[in-house]
Amino acid sequence: MEVQKVWVIVPVKTLGEAKSRLSPVMTTAQRRQLAFQMADHTLSTLSFLLKKDIIGGFLVVSRDPVVKDLTRKYNGVFLAEEKADTHPVSALNAALSQAARWCTGNFNPSALLILHSDLPFLRWEDLANFLHQAQNQPEQAQAIISPDRRGRGTNCLLLQPPDLLNFEFFFGENSFFKYQNIFKKNTDLQPVIYPLPNLGFDLDYPEDLAALTRPFPNQNQGCKSTAI
Repeated sequence: MEVQKVWVIVPVKTLGEAKSRLSPVMTTAQRRQLAFQMADHTLSTLSFLLKKDIIGGFLVVSRDPVVKDLTRKYNGVFLAEEKADTHPVSALNAALSQAARWCTGNFNPSALLILHSDLPFLRWEDLANFLHQAQNQPEQAQAIISPDRRGRGTNCLLLQPPDLLNFEFFFGENSFFKYQNIFKKNTDLQPVIYPLPNLGFDLDYPEDLAALTRPFPNQNQGCKSTAI
Protein backbone atom coordinates (compact mmCIF):
# COMPACT_ATOMS: atom_id res chain seq x y z
CA MET A 1 0.00 0.00 0.00
CA GLU A 2 1.20 3.47 -0.82
CA VAL A 3 1.04 5.32 2.46
CA GLN A 4 0.57 8.56 0.53
CA LYS A 5 -2.78 7.21 -0.68
CA VAL A 6 -4.20 6.90 2.82
CA TRP A 7 -6.74 9.61 3.62
CA VAL A 8 -7.86 10.39 7.14
CA ILE A 9 -11.48 11.27 7.92
CA VAL A 10 -12.25 13.19 11.11
CA PRO A 11 -15.87 13.74 12.19
CA VAL A 12 -16.35 16.79 14.41
CA LYS A 13 -19.61 17.65 16.13
CA THR A 14 -20.92 21.18 16.24
CA LEU A 15 -18.73 22.56 19.01
CA GLY A 16 -21.64 23.81 21.08
CA GLU A 17 -23.08 20.29 21.20
CA ALA A 18 -19.84 18.46 21.96
CA LYS A 19 -18.93 16.65 25.15
CA SER A 20 -22.43 16.65 26.65
CA ARG A 21 -21.38 13.96 29.16
CA LEU A 22 -19.14 16.57 30.77
CA SER A 23 -22.08 18.92 31.43
CA PRO A 24 -22.22 18.05 35.17
CA VAL A 25 -18.78 19.62 35.65
CA MET A 26 -18.35 22.07 32.74
CA THR A 27 -20.43 24.90 31.32
CA THR A 28 -21.44 24.95 27.67
CA ALA A 29 -18.77 27.57 26.96
CA GLN A 30 -16.10 25.46 28.66
CA ARG A 31 -17.11 22.35 26.76
CA ARG A 32 -17.10 24.27 23.50
CA GLN A 33 -13.59 25.55 24.20
CA LEU A 34 -12.40 22.08 25.16
CA ALA A 35 -13.80 20.56 21.96
CA PHE A 36 -12.16 23.32 19.91
CA GLN A 37 -8.76 22.79 21.54
CA MET A 38 -8.85 19.03 20.99
CA ALA A 39 -9.91 19.45 17.36
CA ASP A 40 -7.12 21.99 16.90
CA HIS A 41 -4.62 19.52 18.34
CA THR A 42 -5.84 16.67 16.12
CA LEU A 43 -5.84 18.70 12.93
CA SER A 44 -2.42 20.21 13.63
CA THR A 45 -1.11 16.66 14.07
CA LEU A 46 -2.62 15.60 10.75
CA SER A 47 -1.18 18.68 9.08
CA PHE A 48 2.26 17.61 10.22
CA LEU A 49 1.71 14.12 8.80
CA LEU A 50 0.63 15.69 5.53
CA LYS A 51 3.80 17.79 5.37
CA LYS A 52 5.86 14.65 5.96
CA ASP A 53 3.99 12.84 3.11
CA ILE A 54 2.83 10.12 5.50
CA ILE A 55 -0.80 10.62 4.46
CA GLY A 56 -2.36 11.74 1.21
CA GLY A 57 -4.67 14.20 2.94
CA PHE A 58 -7.36 14.55 5.56
CA LEU A 59 -11.02 15.40 5.41
CA VAL A 60 -13.13 16.87 8.20
CA VAL A 61 -16.90 16.40 8.14
CA SER A 62 -18.87 18.79 10.33
CA ARG A 63 -21.66 21.37 10.39
CA ASP A 64 -19.69 23.94 12.39
CA PRO A 65 -18.32 26.99 10.51
CA VAL A 66 -15.58 27.39 13.13
CA VAL A 67 -14.43 23.85 12.36
CA LYS A 68 -14.48 24.72 8.67
CA ASP A 69 -12.09 27.61 9.26
CA LEU A 70 -9.88 25.44 11.46
CA THR A 71 -9.71 22.74 8.78
CA ARG A 72 -8.61 25.24 6.16
CA LYS A 73 -6.02 26.66 8.55
CA TYR A 74 -4.33 23.26 8.60
CA ASN A 75 -4.72 22.59 4.85
CA GLY A 76 -7.37 19.94 5.24
CA VAL A 77 -10.49 19.38 3.15
CA PHE A 78 -13.81 20.33 4.73
CA LEU A 79 -17.08 18.60 3.89
CA ALA A 80 -20.34 20.07 5.16
CA GLU A 81 -22.25 17.38 7.01
CA GLU A 82 -25.72 16.80 5.68
CA LYS A 83 -28.02 17.97 8.45
CA ALA A 84 -29.91 15.10 9.99
CA ASP A 85 -32.29 15.33 12.93
CA THR A 86 -31.42 11.91 14.27
CA HIS A 87 -29.81 10.33 17.30
CA PRO A 88 -26.20 11.57 17.70
CA VAL A 89 -24.75 8.11 17.09
CA SER A 90 -26.81 7.63 13.94
CA ALA A 91 -25.81 11.10 12.80
CA LEU A 92 -22.13 10.27 13.36
CA ASN A 93 -22.29 7.09 11.31
CA ALA A 94 -24.27 8.82 8.55
CA ALA A 95 -21.69 11.63 8.43
CA LEU A 96 -18.87 9.11 8.15
CA SER A 97 -20.66 7.27 5.36
CA GLN A 98 -21.15 10.56 3.52
CA ALA A 99 -17.51 11.54 4.01
CA ALA A 100 -16.10 8.13 3.05
CA ARG A 101 -18.09 8.00 -0.18
CA TRP A 102 -17.17 11.59 -1.08
CA CYS A 103 -13.50 11.14 -0.28
CA THR A 104 -13.26 7.89 -2.24
CA GLY A 105 -15.06 9.37 -5.23
CA ASN A 106 -12.90 12.48 -5.33
CA PHE A 107 -9.45 11.29 -4.25
CA ASN A 108 -9.45 7.53 -4.91
CA PRO A 109 -7.49 6.60 -1.77
CA SER A 110 -6.15 3.09 -1.32
CA ALA A 111 -7.29 3.15 2.31
CA LEU A 112 -9.27 5.28 4.74
CA LEU A 113 -8.40 5.95 8.35
CA ILE A 114 -11.24 7.10 10.60
CA LEU A 115 -9.97 9.16 13.52
CA HIS A 116 -11.88 10.88 16.32
CA SER A 117 -11.02 14.43 17.29
CA ASP A 118 -11.10 14.05 21.10
CA LEU A 119 -7.66 12.48 21.59
CA PRO A 120 -5.71 15.01 23.66
CA PHE A 121 -2.53 12.91 23.89
CA LEU A 122 -2.34 12.10 20.17
CA ARG A 123 1.11 12.39 18.57
CA TRP A 124 2.03 12.18 14.93
CA GLU A 125 4.28 9.21 15.74
CA ASP A 126 1.24 7.28 16.96
CA LEU A 127 -0.49 7.55 13.61
CA ALA A 128 2.74 6.90 11.72
CA ASN A 129 3.19 3.65 13.68
CA PHE A 130 -0.46 2.76 13.14
CA LEU A 131 -0.13 3.23 9.38
CA HIS A 132 3.11 1.28 9.35
CA GLN A 133 1.11 -1.79 10.37
CA ALA A 134 -0.90 -1.51 7.17
CA GLN A 135 2.22 -1.65 5.01
CA ASN A 136 2.75 -5.30 5.91
CA GLN A 137 -0.08 -6.30 3.54
CA PRO A 138 -0.05 -3.69 0.77
CA GLU A 139 -2.24 -5.60 -1.68
CA GLN A 140 -4.61 -7.35 0.67
CA ALA A 141 -7.92 -6.33 2.19
CA GLN A 142 -7.40 -5.51 5.82
CA ALA A 143 -8.82 -3.70 8.80
CA ILE A 144 -6.89 -2.32 11.76
CA ILE A 145 -8.65 -1.24 14.95
CA SER A 146 -7.27 0.82 17.81
CA PRO A 147 -9.69 0.59 20.77
CA ASP A 148 -10.21 3.07 23.55
CA ARG A 149 -8.48 2.39 26.85
CA ARG A 150 -11.65 0.90 28.32
CA GLY A 151 -11.72 -1.71 25.56
CA ARG A 152 -15.23 -0.84 24.45
CA GLY A 153 -15.03 1.97 21.89
CA THR A 154 -13.09 2.41 18.65
CA ASN A 155 -10.86 5.48 18.41
CA CYS A 156 -9.06 4.70 15.16
CA LEU A 157 -10.10 2.44 12.29
CA LEU A 158 -8.28 1.71 9.03
CA LEU A 159 -10.14 0.19 6.09
CA GLN A 160 -8.37 -1.15 3.01
CA PRO A 161 -9.97 -0.87 0.53
CA PRO A 162 -12.15 2.10 1.54
CA ASP A 163 -15.40 0.25 0.71
CA LEU A 164 -14.50 -2.79 2.79
CA LEU A 165 -17.75 -2.35 4.76
CA ASN A 166 -19.70 -0.86 1.85
CA PHE A 167 -19.31 2.60 3.41
CA GLU A 168 -21.31 1.62 6.48
CA PHE A 169 -20.06 2.52 9.96
CA PHE A 170 -20.96 1.24 13.40
CA PHE A 171 -19.51 3.64 15.92
CA GLY A 172 -21.30 4.01 19.23
CA GLU A 173 -21.57 1.96 22.40
CA ASN A 174 -19.39 -1.19 22.32
CA SER A 175 -18.23 -0.44 18.77
CA PHE A 176 -14.95 -2.29 19.35
CA PHE A 177 -16.83 -5.57 19.70
CA LYS A 178 -19.30 -4.69 16.97
CA TYR A 179 -16.57 -4.11 14.43
CA GLN A 180 -14.80 -7.37 15.23
CA ASN A 181 -18.03 -9.31 14.78
CA ILE A 182 -19.03 -7.45 11.63
CA PHE A 183 -15.67 -8.04 9.96
CA LYS A 184 -15.75 -11.74 10.72
CA LYS A 185 -19.35 -12.13 9.60
CA ASN A 186 -19.44 -9.91 6.51
CA THR A 187 -15.89 -10.03 5.19
CA ASP A 188 -14.46 -13.22 6.68
CA LEU A 189 -11.62 -10.99 7.75
CA GLN A 190 -9.74 -11.11 11.02
CA PRO A 191 -9.07 -7.48 11.94
CA VAL A 192 -5.74 -6.48 13.42
CA ILE A 193 -6.08 -5.07 16.94
CA TYR A 194 -3.47 -2.39 17.53
CA PRO A 195 -3.87 -0.64 20.89
CA LEU A 196 -1.81 2.47 21.59
CA PRO A 197 -2.03 4.39 24.88
CA ASN A 198 -2.22 7.83 23.27
CA LEU A 199 -4.82 6.71 20.74
CA GLY A 200 -6.74 4.97 23.50
CA PHE A 201 -7.27 8.04 25.66
CA ASP A 202 -10.42 9.84 24.57
CA LEU A 203 -11.99 12.45 26.79
CA ASP A 204 -15.59 11.52 27.56
CA TYR A 205 -16.25 11.50 31.28
CA PRO A 206 -15.60 13.89 34.18
CA GLU A 207 -12.97 11.56 35.64
CA ASP A 208 -10.99 11.86 32.41
CA LEU A 209 -10.40 15.54 33.08
CA ALA A 210 -7.96 14.73 35.86
CA ALA A 211 -5.41 13.66 33.26
CA LEU A 212 -5.51 17.13 31.71
CA THR A 213 -4.28 19.01 34.76
CA ARG A 214 -0.82 18.89 33.23
CA PRO A 215 0.47 19.69 29.70
CA PHE A 216 0.31 17.01 27.04
CA PRO A 217 3.12 14.47 27.45
CA ASN A 218 5.36 13.74 24.48
CA GLN A 219 4.25 16.70 22.43
CA ASN A 220 4.41 16.42 18.66
CA GLN A 221 7.94 17.35 17.68
CA GLY A 222 7.94 20.14 15.17
CA CYS A 223 4.16 20.27 15.30
CA LYS A 224 1.97 22.81 17.05
CA SER A 225 0.18 21.29 20.03
CA THR A 226 -2.36 23.01 22.23
CA ALA A 227 -2.40 22.12 25.91
CA ILE A 228 -5.83 22.07 27.45
